Amino acid sequence: MKLNTGHQVAFQLADVICPDFDQIMAQLGPDLAVAGEVTLLSDRGDDADHFAVVQVSGVHVPLIVPVGKLTAASTGEKADIATQS
Repeated sequence: MKLNTGHQVAFQLADVICPDFDQIMAQLGPDLAVAGEVTLLSDRGDDADHFAVVQVSGVHVPLIVPVGKLTAASTGEKADIATQS
């Protein structure tokens, strides 16, 4: 791929030269979008499959997210009915 300005790219935070890792972590905000694999679906009382337990590469603990806040990583499609595979 010939890299040009405007291209969307992926990289690991460990590969960033400047600012240093601690400065990056201090600047992360709640709008940072991450992707991961759903490992478990959990209900909330009578509301089945309300929460998803998500494993994210580079995060050392699973994250619990309301299913209604999830989108498909590849298409951006909103999650509507969660099913276990």
